[in-house]
Amino acid sequence: LSTEMNQNNNNTDDNNNNNNPPPFAPLLSNEPPNDLLCPITHELMIDPVVAADGYTYERTAIERWIQLKGYSPMDRTLSLLQTSLNPNQRTRREISEYRDRMVC
Repeated sequence: LSTEMNQNNNNTDDNNNNNNPPPFAPLLSNEPPNDLLCPITHELMIDPVVAADGYTYERTAIERWIQLKGYSPMDRTLSLLQTSLNPNQRTRREISEYRDRMVC
């Protein structure tokens, strides 16, 4: 029983040390939060838009993706049209706030 408990404790320690950042890590890091990064380019967005699949992308990246592939990069079974891109004002504001914090 003692050996089993030690193995369970070791497993717990392994799970805690799996390099996952704590939930407050973005507050301690200069890295932008993932929701401000384009899922195609993995870079901070400049002109975020929402596509018909409900995801937010950098406008130029999703326009190019749609032109070349015609489907959602997040759900390859969903066809996308460039005319269905709408500005994401909330994300644009969050990006602006993030940039302002990085300047200070």
